[in-house]
Amino acid sequence: MLGTNLFVPTTQKDTNQAETKIDNAAIVSWSFVIGSLLFVLDSGLEMFEAITFHSIIHLSASLLFTIGSKFTLTLKKLVFVAVISLMTIAAQFGLTHSENMTAQAAQLSNRDAEFTKLIKQSYAAWNTNKPENIAKFYAKDPDLMFFDTLPMQYQGWAEYQAGIQTNLFDKMPKFTLAPNDDIQTYRQDNLAWTNFTWHLSAELKDGSPIEADGRQTDIWEKRDDKWLIVHEHISSPASL
Repeated sequence: MLGTNLFVPTTQKDTNQAETKIDNAAIVSWSFVIGSLLFVLDSGLEMFEAITFHSIIHLSASLLFTIGSKFTLTLKKLVFVAVISLMTIAAQFGLTHSENMTAQAAQLSNRDAEFTKLIKQSYAAWNTNKPENIAKFYAKDPDLMFFDTLPMQYQGWAEYQAGIQTNLFDKMPKFTLAPNDDIQTYRQDNLAWTNFTWHLSAELKDGSPIEADGRQTDIWEKRDDKWLIVHEHISSPASL
């Protein structure tokens, strides 16, 4: 009888411990399943916004975690899946960072290309010797200031347009301006400024040739989705 009384409680205790272990494992497993399903939902929403290499990896990893977590009933398996999860998250972070850096580089490249194109187009307009062709690149506010080599400054586009006709085009029937390959561009919201050097090849009315180099800084403002010059500073090196 004594042996029987001792044997029965021991068997019940072992059974309770086994049930507790199974319950704990089930809780861990189902928690992992729920977390993985949320991971799948998050990656699905990400792919809905845009299908990228990063989002495909995200979704694939989520599905694998969901399938694997359903069978996670031991601590060793749980640790294994957790390690794989951390490695995948780290890889995703690296891909996201790389994509962001690539996007920023592409954006900067596009910005430079955009203003390089604008400057070349404006110089092509200058080379027509017609101020009306240049006008579309400049804002028309009457209080804007434009600095030139001669005279020192113009206030407002109307004065600038009249001045370049009298002081430049009327004196130089042959006129070619070319920007050098050193254009630098900086942006801040709807403002931008560019600086570069240029070369002038021209001919006066009496046939005298002119070869000159200069530098130019422009301040641009984006108005109605169009970049316009709101300030210009042109100068040439002078020997004293």
